[in-house]
Parts: sequence; C-alpha cells; structure tokens
Amino acid sequence: MSPRLLRVLVPVLVLVTGGFGLYQLFVAGIALRVKSYPFALLYAVMGLAGLAVATALARVGKGRRAGGQEGRS
Repeated sequence: MSPRLLRVLVPVLVLVTGGFGLYQLFVAGIALRVKSYPFALLYAVMGLAGLAVATALARVGKGRRAGGQEGRS
C-alpha cells in the first residue's frame, strides 16, 4: 500500500473500530437492562476488543506519522 493511502485509511479504521467498540458496549448495557447476562458479557467483550483494536491502530498510525521510530528502544 502506498503511504498516502495508509495516511488516509488508518484514521478511518480507528474511527470505525472505535465506533464499533462503543456501540457494542451500548448494546451490552441494553442487554443488562433486560437481564440477558450471557449476551451482555458477549457484547461487552466485543466492545472492549473493538476499543483495544482502535487503540492499537491509533498507535500504529501515530508511529507512521512520526517516522516509525517513536516508542522503540
């Protein structure tokens, strides 16, 4: 992939996966209100995973913009 395409795609992927994670946490809250605990747990895990992926993608994008040397020892 070209650097220009990655510069555009990484922030879009961060927004999409972060939005997915927040939506899944919202659905988990609704599942808790109707006392559907197994589904609430499932949606909560998916929401946290979505937020974790969004955070990882944001760090990758930040490292690419800074030249790829940030955070390495």
